Amino acid sequence: MNKPKKRGRPIAIDWVSPEMAAAKLGLSRRALLNLRPSLSRGLHYRCINPKAAKNGRRYLFHLKRVDAFLTEG
Repeated sequence: MNKPKKRGRPIAIDWVSPEMAAAKLGLSRRALLNLRPSLSRGLHYRCINPKAAKNGRRYLFHLKRVDAFLTEG
């Protein structure tokens, strides 16, 4: 029996929405987004629609790396 082909990238569990990351880290969503200048793009967060207008961009955060950054500092 043929298996259906999977399309697109596999879903990475470590990359989560700002809402979920904020809830797991004990921060507000706004506080997490305000941390972005201190975090490294590509390592701690990534933009999932980079061509959108600045106020319409959506981000995913790497939960383990952001947690390590917060506990380190």
